[in-house]
Amino acid sequence: MVQSKSPILPKLHLLALSTLLLTFAACGGGGGDGSTPSTPNNPGNGSAAATVAERLRENFVNQIVVSLFSDLDNSASALKNALDALKSNPSQANLEAAKAAWIAARIPWEQSEAALFGPADIFGIDPAIDSWPLSEGDLNRVLSSASNFSEASVSQLENTLKGFHAIEFILFGNGGTKPASALTPAETSYAAALGAALRSATSDLLNGWTVGIHSQKPYAEEFLNAGRGSTTFPTEQLATQQVIQGLITIATEVADSKMEEPFAARNPNLVESQYSYNSTDDFANNIFGIQLILERVLKELIEAQDSGLYAELIAEVQTARNAILTIPRPYRDAILNPANDAAIKNAQNQIRKLRSTIEQRVLGLA
Repeated sequence: MVQSKSPILPKLHLLALSTLLLTFAACGGGGGDGSTPSTPNNPGNGSAAATVAERLRENFVNQIVVSLFSDLDNSASALKNALDALKSNPSQANLEAAKAAWIAARIPWEQSEAALFGPADIFGIDPAIDSWPLSEGDLNRVLSSASNFSEASVSQLENTLKGFHAIEFILFGNGGTKPASALTPAETSYAAALGAALRSATSDLLNGWTVGIHSQKPYAEEFLNAGRGSTTFPTEQLATQQVIQGLITIATEVADSKMEEPFAARNPNLVESQYSYNSTDDFANNIFGIQLILERVLKELIEAQDSGLYAELIAEVQTARNAILTIPRPYRDAILNPANDAAIKNAQNQIRKLRSTIEQRVLGLA
């Protein structure tokens, strides 16, 4: 599905894109060889002559985009393989392996949600991977309409019938209680086809940044050239603000949508990842994604202008994550018990406090 082309190297960011492409090659160019790309552990490893803003963009591309999206692509490849094995042999062992692969793939996906601009939005990749809520009734009708599915056939379906949560529904049932003996040939075929489509989407996400897809140039070129000929980012400030806005957006989504909507309605059917009971881990990984961008991308910018702010932000992130993880599992049950209200509200308030700090004290540093 991926249409790639030779990248056009930006004249002012040769080091950044060459590093990116070497890293990309190490992970097989989205080909799923299972290797993990080698990325710098600390921010500020770009060109010594680069400005703070240039290093920020280089670190975002190399240490967030390439690192997380490569991890996601490799995890999606492992999930695809597990679903193929389940289709070939629907044993309990293969079902457990597929469920473990699903949970593992959620980690880099949720951590990357603070960075889902560019190709994820332009090409509709995000909704193809993670639309929620799932249309259970329509999905059951699809499953009853045929017994054999392909990647091509499921790719044409609505986003609410594919991606992570359609796979989750088939594998886990209600809270992981579904035995392998309950799986139908239609379900294992559909899950395998969904796994292939998901893997293609994660490869598109990575390739959209690194080599370009659908006859478009690499988005990394546009981002790295902010203020130097980029049409998407005519100023460097806009690129920096885009990174920071991603943190604000995911914090808002977790506190005010993923957590609040089912909580306010006391409706478990609105809880994302409810079949796997993975919801609070999803929330916590969303917030950890904020920490990764603070550590790997924004630290230098923040500390240069407010020496104490970075430490405050990391402390707020960790407080918010810990508050999420103290909510009794599963979240779909926790929202039904008023005894858990204080823990849920505290977690939301800690996330909102973090968001407010970013809005009021970080966004203006761009």
